[in-house]
Amino acid sequence: MTDIAFDDSIQGQTILTFDGLVVELFTERFGSVARLIVGLLRVEVGNVDRRGNQSVTMVPGNKGGGFTLTVPAAAWPQVQPVVEEIRSAAG
Repeated sequence: MTDIAFDDSIQGQTILTFDGLVVELFTERFGSVARLIVGLLRVEVGNVDRRGNQSVTMVPGNKGGGFTLTVPAAAWPQVQPVVEEIRSAAG
């Protein structure tokens, strides 16, 4: 299982986990936020904002839901490999 903890610029302390089949997001503000299966997952890495934050959106298909991460520039080198692993599995 892969997991990464970082301080999301919007959601605060965040843990993103991936077991090869299911992506889960946990935050200190809301606890368990989302549980998504890669077979229905679409991963979009957006543009960097003016503060250097990288946005990453993970949604089931085209129906909405899911979540958006706002990853600070300092955390992106640790978060990016996990995002790419999830994106690769989602195809």
